[in-house]
Amino acid sequence: MRRRILFLIIFFIVITMACATVGRKFDVEAAKQNIKIGKSSTDDVLRICGEPLSKKTESNLEIWHYSYVEKNVTGLGVFSHCLGIGTEWKSQRQLMNVFFKNGIVTDIKTDSAEDTKMHYGR
Repeated sequence: MRRRILFLIIFFIVITMACATVGRKFDVEAAKQNIKIGKSSTDDVLRICGEPLSKKTESNLEIWHYSYVEKNVTGLGVFSHCLGIGTEWKSQRQLMNVFFKNGIVTDIKTDSAEDTKMHYGR
């Protein structure tokens, strides 16, 4: 019985330590469909995407930066980590910069990726 309880405790510790997120989740597709270059305002972008992680001004442009990264250990990753081989991670990344001039969107740059990688060693 003690072995089973110890196994469950270790299992839940590994599972809870096996994920990480950075940033704030936002809908890239909704942004692409609803934000119109030359027409959408800062209020429109706030309504669609929420508050950006950061804002900066550069060469008469205001740039709003949105970012979200999620990283999770896969089932194989937990098993391979226990064996001392390494850890397999699945990652999802969403990045978006919205450029404004005089409060109107002038450009949008997005980047999204999903991949799975094995990190060897401990």
